[in-house]
Amino acid sequence: MRANSSGTRLPCVQRRRREPDADARKLGILGDAFTCPDARLVAYRRSTAEPDLVDQWYVTSQLWADAELLSAAKRTMAGAPTEDPIVPAEWSSQDTRCHVDKGFTFLDRLWDFNGAGYFPRSNAVGTKVDDGAPALHPCRAARGGLPASERSVG
Repeated sequence: MRANSSGTRLPCVQRRRREPDADARKLGILGDAFTCPDARLVAYRRSTAEPDLVDQWYVTSQLWADAELLSAAKRTMAGAPTEDPIVPAEWSSQDTRCHVDKGFTFLDRLWDFNGAGYFPRSNAVGTKVDDGAPALHPCRAARGGLPASERSVG
């Protein structure tokens, strides 16, 4: 399990570990389909109060959490010791991998070719980006838009 520099578990990973489909049910967007394999893209709404907005940093953080779940599950299957179960029994590695792959398809829609970075937000399917705010530099965008001092990745 990934931890920050103080050795504590990352909150987003803990939450995704407990309820891996909670965010997907409430905030997930499966493009034009009802299942991930049939969808062209996967994104996550800003909130239930603002369902038409998607923030680049939020999609990135969800993809990080899903990627960490995949990594933790792989380590567990390889026999790495754990203090508690990594993923719930109903969790699907195939579905999680699909969300990661198609989440990056969504992020491709937010790429600003003129500014060489990511637009910070868009509509729910990435067809109308917010170009009023400066684009995030790719290195910063890859960290979910947060400066290194604010990240809890160890």
